[in-house]
Formats: sequence, structure tokens, C-alpha cells
Amino acid sequence: MTQEYRVAKKELTAEVTVAGEKPAILKLFLAERTRAHAGDERPSDLLNGPDLFLPAVDRKGRLRLLRRDAVVVITVPTDHEPGSETTETAGTPLPSSRHADVEVILESGDAIRGTVEYDMPESRSRLLDFLNREDRCLAVRHKGQVHLVNKRHIARVNEG
Repeated sequence: MTQEYRVAKKELTAEVTVAGEKPAILKLFLAERTRAHAGDERPSDLLNGPDLFLPAVDRKGRLRLLRRDAVVVITVPTDHEPGSETTETAGTPLPSSRHADVEVILESGDAIRGTVEYDMPESRSRLLDFLNREDRCLAVRHKGQVHLVNKRHIARVNEG
């Protein structure tokens, strides 16, 4: 009977930084489907999700329940986090994907450098407009990796 309520999950190994801690290699669990978009759940879906906590397993096999807002950065290979597929209100034309080279300064003082990709309507096409969206995380791509940065831990973003 309990099998009826189980949701199939895929394990993903990621580097996760929680506020006040050093980065750790953890296993995260992604669903095979999501309501947010077509296809498998992505690491960004975990960070943007509605639940207060998300489960992870450390290298010793111990369960760690991470408060979503305390997760600062999740780093995964780019093949686990496809490029920008943001959609806006139906009928609003989207420009081709925009790219911005950025330096993200975290509250801790650490810096993450890379490229941000985004699609926004022409009338709201600035990086500032994209950063002010309600999503919890910002995807910064660099050398085959994507750093999913929790916007609540960003002190500033330098463009260029």
C-alpha cells in the first residue's frame, strides 16, 4: 500500500553551500516530473520550490534536512540545468536569449563569476528586471558548471 504514495526520485550529487558552513558534497533528490515545466525536475526547481525544507544525504549517508532559505549555492554540471527557458505572459514577444557576464558578491564576501542567460520581454529586458523576478535562485554558468545562487544571500551583482 505504501508503494502507491512513493514518488520516483533520481539522485544528483552536487556541491551545496549552506549559510555559515563550508561547501559540502551532498546527494539531492529530483523527481522524474514537475509541474513547473516539461521534463525532469532540475536543481533550480529544488531551490525555487515551495517547501520550507529539502532532503539531502551527506557522504557518510546521513540525512540532512536543509532549510531552503539557508541554502546559499548549489553547484552542478551544466547538463543537469539546461539554459534559460523563461516564459512571460502569453502574447508578449520574447527577444532572443540575452547574456550578461556578472560577478555575484555574496553576503559572506565570496564571489561567483560567470554568465547569466535570460529571456525577457523587450520592455523589461534589463539585467535588473531579471534579477527582480520572484524566482529564488540565479543561475550563473561558468566552465561547464552552473552555480544556482539563492538571491536572498546576494549582497550585489556587478555586470561586466
